[in-house]
Amino acid sequence: MDKTEAMPHFMTNVVEPARLRALMRLEQDFQTNKNALATQWTIAFQRICKQLGGEQIRKDKASIGHITFSLLRTELAVGRAIYLVEATDSSWFFDRNPCQTEYDASWALAYLEQLKAEINGGSKAYMGAITLPDVEQLILREAVHFHQYVIQLARYALPMAIQSQEFVELSIEDIVEIRVGEYMDVSEVVYKIDRRTRDAQSVRDWIAEGSKQEYAYEVFDRLDLSKGEYSELDFRYSRFEQSDLSASRCNGCVLIGTRWNHSRLADADFSHSMLSGADFCQSELTGADFRGIQASQGLLEPDSWEMPGFWEITFAEANVEGASFVGAQLAGAKFSRANLVDVNFAGADLADVSFTDANLRGAVFVGASIVAVDFTGADVEGATFSARDRGNVNLDEQQQATVIWMEAESEGAYLDELFYSVPR
Repeated sequence: MDKTEAMPHFMTNVVEPARLRALMRLEQDFQTNKNALATQWTIAFQRICKQLGGEQIRKDKASIGHITFSLLRTELAVGRAIYLVEATDSSWFFDRNPCQTEYDASWALAYLEQLKAEINGGSKAYMGAITLPDVEQLILREAVHFHQYVIQLARYALPMAIQSQEFVELSIEDIVEIRVGEYMDVSEVVYKIDRRTRDAQSVRDWIAEGSKQEYAYEVFDRLDLSKGEYSELDFRYSRFEQSDLSASRCNGCVLIGTRWNHSRLADADFSHSMLSGADFCQSELTGADFRGIQASQGLLEPDSWEMPGFWEITFAEANVEGASFVGAQLAGAKFSRANLVDVNFAGADLADVSFTDANLRGAVFVGASIVAVDFTGADVEGATFSARDRGNVNLDEQQQATVIWMEAESEGAYLDELFYSVPR
């Protein structure tokens, strides 16, 4: 078998299965240890900001408009998981005097080294048709998949990391983008700061234009956008903190990784939106509509890999009284200390959801998947569960004595009526 014949066979039978195994291990590591990884990222970010601040003073550097983390394939080729970190002014690539330092991403790219070892071992069966230089070239191409976890961790960690004193002390522009990408190649925004005073009406007019591209990674903090029509738009990883979107229509939107902390969202319609990784901590959500949302933690498909899995949606300490999560996909969600009085979770996927210390009086769990749900400390008085789940739900004796168990016949009629009335 010559190289022309061997390489497609090698890719299909050795590289692709090994890649999947390595990425699944990295995914498990990320999901299990993301808070510890975020802490490590923050420590590294503080060091980077301190170094950049010193550079800024020495070079009499103008205010920073961009901080870019760039994967260096030249370093990767010699076994170093190093990203170049550059702080530039608002001119970005045209800044001739950037401040520079490094970031070590060994936590993610160590799995790429494992992949290299595995496929190099697998190449031996091809009797010299697949050489070590071939493997090394393949690994440089495969790096893009593992690099995506560096992007994902930056997204997860930066909302806390930018609050560090080392970052606050930097001289920055009113608009700052923190980006992750490849050196002198494509990069993407992982966090954006916009300190401009923005007029709510001009923002409404901009959104009304209905662009399919422009609203991702944006900053919509402290704005009155109430009673607005924002359906079927892409706001992924944007921020709406301390804003008012009460009675607004956001159904069918891409809202992955959005942040809504301390926002007013009463009677807002988020139905059938993608909301994995969204943060609604301490928000006002009474009567909000979350029917049919896709907000599960983890990979899109548990046995395949297309991109890093999402982190969990959270409603910690939010007021969600009277909201509807009928048919919602909420695996891994956090509702700790939330007010969930009379919330309807009928037919929802609640696997691994945390309701610790939440107020669930009158909530409905009929037909919901409640595998490994944590009700520790929750008030469930008057909450309704399917009778078939009596032996499966994790309630203590006191909690069990206060709930209502709906029998199968009544459950079927209830769910038929409920889902029949849900618009499709």
